[in-house]
Amino acid sequence: MVGWDLWRWDQPGGYFGIPWHNYLGWFATAFLLTLLLRPAQLPRKPLLGIYAITWFLETFGLLFFWGLPGPALVGSLVMGAFLVIGIRETRGAATDKRPASRSLC
Repeated sequence: MVGWDLWRWDQPGGYFGIPWHNYLGWFATAFLLTLLLRPAQLPRKPLLGIYAITWFLETFGLLFFWGLPGPALVGSLVMGAFLVIGIRETRGAATDKRPASRSLC
């Protein structure tokens, strides 16, 4: 949307002309909704598969379609780290036969 000039700011800046407070607002919104609307149990394996596909497509798109190796590398490493954590927790939950916890840590 920003690349198509559909969204504009009076004082562009930050990342690709988008002000940093815009990112902060989206982060705060996502954090608050995650805390308020998080169900007790979710099917981990399908969600982990969707996340893995998103991780791959995000990296592929940034690198090959938009030619942005820096964001592709950083996004791939950060999302990949969370993917590894999710895989380990899913395997651990499968062997322990315990329900998934709701802790933030």
